[in-house]
Amino acid sequence: MEISGFNRHDLLYYSGSCRESLFEEAWLSYGSKWPREELENLIGLKGGVDIPAIVSRQTSVEADMIWVGLSSPYRQDGERLRVSALIPLSAIERRLTPYEIVKDFPQKKTLHVEAKAAVLEQALALAKERDVSCGVYGSTALELMTGLPYCHEDSDLDLVVRSKAGSQLKAFYEGLEALEKASSTKVDAELQLVGGLGVKLKEYFGASHSVLVKGFYDVELLDKAEAQRLEHE
Repeated sequence: MEISGFNRHDLLYYSGSCRESLFEEAWLSYGSKWPREELENLIGLKGGVDIPAIVSRQTSVEADMIWVGLSSPYRQDGERLRVSALIPLSAIERRLTPYEIVKDFPQKKTLHVEAKAAVLEQALALAKERDVSCGVYGSTALELMTGLPYCHEDSDLDLVVRSKAGSQLKAFYEGLEALEKASSTKVDAELQLVGGLGVKLKEYFGASHSVLVKGFYDVELLDKAEAQRLEHE
């Protein structure tokens, strides 16, 4: 398995063989602040709900390893338990892209906040109408995959979108803006560019001549015209 096959926001399910060492490292780094039981639950050390890891920006290059983020629904003083870790590529058993996560929504999985689930359903219908690929990331993705209460009433709805030749991306964006205003649900949509680069959809259609683009290894400011050339193959 090659690291080049992954993108930010992908969810990874990993084998139990690396959980013990992963927990030991997490306990050393985060044990002084977080309860042991919650760290064990997050890493799946003693079974329970299998919480996938999220592919994050690669802050360093380590042979045959990948940087991921682990996020728990557990909060302490308003702060969510999060762990940054390196896992071996050999331990990865399954990968899900943001677009695969929503394939059986809402038939087989949904969000605890009904209003947010309704907005997601409308956003996916809008994307289909405008020929735009739409998926989810972050807390939205984790809640759909685990059934755990990651999202609350004030949580953003985290979307990833991808266009192709012929897609009506501007019309989709305008429809999403109208949906956000009508529902009072904040939508945090990221446009996936060629090469797995990502830019906030609001910035992409905003008035600025430059946009902040997040890549697999770094973050850079790009001229908007250059970003537009990367919109699709």
